[in-house]
Amino acid sequence: MPEAVIFSTHRLHPLAEDLLKDAGRLRVASALDADSLIAESRDASAIIVRANLPEAIFAGAPKLRAAVRHGAGLDMIPMEAATAAGVLVANVPAVNARSVAEHVFFAAMALLRRFRRVDRDLRQAGWLA
Repeated sequence: MPEAVIFSTHRLHPLAEDLLKDAGRLRVASALDADSLIAESRDASAIIVRANLPEAIFAGAPKLRAAVRHGAGLDMIPMEAATAAGVLVANVPAVNARSVAEHVFFAAMALLRRFRRVDRDLRQAGWLA
C-alpha cells in the first residue's frame, strides 16, 4: 500500500511535522496560487489548510478524504465543493482562545493606561520631561 500524502499549504512547526511522520509523507505547497495548490495536492489524502483553497482542488484530488483548517475558522475551505467531493472538513475550535483573551486584556490595559500617548511622549521628551 502506498504511503499517504499529507499536503499542507504552509510549513508546520517541527514538532507537528514529527507527529505526522507516522500518518504519511508531508508535502508543503511551493506557492499559494490556485494552479500550484491544485497540481501539488492531486495525490493527497489530507490537506492542512492555512490559505484559501480553490474549489477545483476537490475535483482534482480523487484520494482526498480530509481538509483540516489549521486554526479556528472554516472560511478558507469552500464547503460546498468539499461536501460534493465527500471530503471531511474539520477545524481546531478554540485553538487560539487563550491568545485572543490575552490580547484583549493587553489592549484594554493599554487603552486604560494611555500606553500609546505615554510611549510617544517618552520617546519624544525622555524621562525627565
